Amino acid sequence: MADGTLFIVTSNPESIPSIDLMTSTGLPAFDTPESVAERMPTARDMAVITPQEAHHRWGGESIMELNNIFPVEGSTVRTNTLLSGPLAHFCIPLAPFQ
Repeated sequence: MADGTLFIVTSNPESIPSIDLMTSTGLPAFDTPESVAERMPTARDMAVITPQEAHHRWGGESIMELNNIFPVEGSTVRTNTLLSGPLAHFCIPLAPFQ
């Protein structure tokens, strides 16, 4: 993460689903077209970038030197809303991206 944006760094950006299928802004959800529209994520919420773009953003002596960038192995779950009610259930598919 940098400045509130979750960056996914991959050499194959086409293999990553669209960000609107993975996250939302975290604003309260109401059953109105306006609420749906304002919850749509932007590149400020999540962005998919290449290793070359990551190197351009965060530097390092070479493309192989990662400057304060740490890989996260496995599945990552990010929550950005408070779950209301005494008990909340959710299901997340844990299949890796191909």
